[in-house]
Amino acid sequence: MTKSHRVFLEPREQVLAKRLADRRLGSKYVKVGEKSYTRNTTPWESHYIGLQGEIAVGKLLRYPIGEFISPSGDGDEPDLFWGRRSVEVKTTKYSPPILKLDKLTDFVTDVLVLCYVAEESVIDVMGWVSKSDFFDKHRGRNFGYGERAIMEAAGLNPASDLIQWEPDGNKKRMAGIHIDIDV
Repeated sequence: MTKSHRVFLEPREQVLAKRLADRRLGSKYVKVGEKSYTRNTTPWESHYIGLQGEIAVGKLLRYPIGEFISPSGDGDEPDLFWGRRSVEVKTTKYSPPILKLDKLTDFVTDVLVLCYVAEESVIDVMGWVSKSDFFDKHRGRNFGYGERAIMEAAGLNPASDLIQWEPDGNKKRMAGIHIDIDV
């Protein structure tokens, strides 16, 4: 099993996630309600869950999330940048957490990070995967609405790796540091 990193969101970060979820949903040209594949999650909740993950990863990387709102969606723009790497954050409330893409062409960034909402304001950053590794290691699974490309959390690189990279994208020299990554 991969080592995850637990991130606690502060009340102001929860407010930010809720405010941005309102703005993202309210700005859409096309209403997304009918398109949702998740029967147990409203479109607003999908935005909110995703934003909690983005904020948690941004906090872990010490990089702010983008607050820009586009009426036509994100246009496959990255959620964050990790040095020179573009990052998309996928967040789920379902256990066990699975990294899931509708199709392989949805992987448009350099890195995908999987997050899990463990409880209100508690986000587990499960790990990350590069595009080439995902393409090599993913498998297909049908959740009742067509085949999806998935990767189990156990197949991801450890979340602690995210902390061990410099902002320019180069690996840090190993130093004596303690990070509590077991959850």
